[in-house]
Amino acid sequence: MAKHDQEGREDIPPPPLPRNHRGFLDGQKFDLADGLNCIIGARGTGKTTVVEFVRYAMDAMPGDPNAERRVRALIERNLQGGRVQLGVETKDGLNYIISRSAGEEPMVLTEDGSPTELSLRSGGLFRVDVYSQNEVESIADEAKAQLDLIDNFESERIAAIEQQIRSTKADLAANANNIQPLQSKLDALKEELNQLPGVEEKLEAYGSEGGSDSEAINKAHALKSLRDRETRAVAMQ
Repeated sequence: MAKHDQEGREDIPPPPLPRNHRGFLDGQKFDLADGLNCIIGARGTGKTTVVEFVRYAMDAMPGDPNAERRVRALIERNLQGGRVQLGVETKDGLNYIISRSAGEEPMVLTEDGSPTELSLRSGGLFRVDVYSQNEVESIADEAKAQLDLIDNFESERIAAIEQQIRSTKADLAANANNIQPLQSKLDALKEELNQLPGVEEKLEAYGSEGGSDSEAINKAHALKSLRDRETRAVAMQ
């Protein structure tokens, strides 16, 4: 039923205001203190978004493909063509700005915004570990995730051990290549030794049946043995 004013005219409500996308973190700047920082707010106020912005800027995406897709969807939904800029200070007191938009690689800028040749992936600054609420819960439920978390504290030592293992495996492979020809030669000598009893039996038969020829055969055999020894002696020099 339509409403009317005092003069009987129909009261027509004004048209609704157009709905526009609003970035509730647009232009926001958060100065984080050294040590522990707490972001407090009601559900949907952007607490997770702020943390994921830091993760995205530092290119510290989760290893799980499903979790990575979730983070990227959140970033694209909130940035909407915008850009996140993260100011960092190294342990040497150098200040940089990490700038990144959706679909781009992070850029490392100087404090005044000039580009640098540093790259986060090459370890030019430092690495960070970021865990969302769901990831923290999964770490509590999975033993492997707990071990991976502990390993992060000794990443350099573990990397050195892994390099040593790779080097040892390469040395073992080289030794195997050197041993293979020697093993083939050893197998051939074993085969010749296995044939030796048969040869000796034949020689004995020749000696008993040959009469005067047996002496010549034995002498020829002795001379052959002597030649074989001389040949080996010359080859060893």
